[in-house]
Amino acid sequence: MGVRGSHKLGPLNDVGGRETKHFHYVDQSTRKFPIEKGTPVTVQRGDVVVFYYLLVHGSTPNLSTRPRRMLVIQYADAHDEPVGSGKAQPCRGLVLRGVLI
Repeated sequence: MGVRGSHKLGPLNDVGGRETKHFHYVDQSTRKFPIEKGTPVTVQRGDVVVFYYLLVHGSTPNLSTRPRRMLVIQYADAHDEPVGSGKAQPCRGLVLRGVLI
C-alpha cells in the first residue's frame, strides 16, 4: 500500500528511529496515514516494486515463514549537507564509484 502524493510532504517525523536503529515508521496512533486508505500494489512472487523512499507505504503482516527482502538505494552528492534539523545519514560521504574530489 502506498499513500499517493505523500512523497511531496518531504521527510516526516518517525517513531521507529527512537526505538531501534533498524526500522522507521510513521506513528499510526495519529491515523494521519491509515494503511486501509492506501493504494494497493498487487504483485506476484518474484516481482519487484520500486518507489521513492519518502512515499508513505506499508503492508499487511507477513504470514509466511520467510522474511521479506528489501534493497534501499539512495544517490546524493557526497558533499550534500542535511537540511533543517535532520542529521546525517549513515554512510554519508561514501562514493559508489569514482573519486571524491
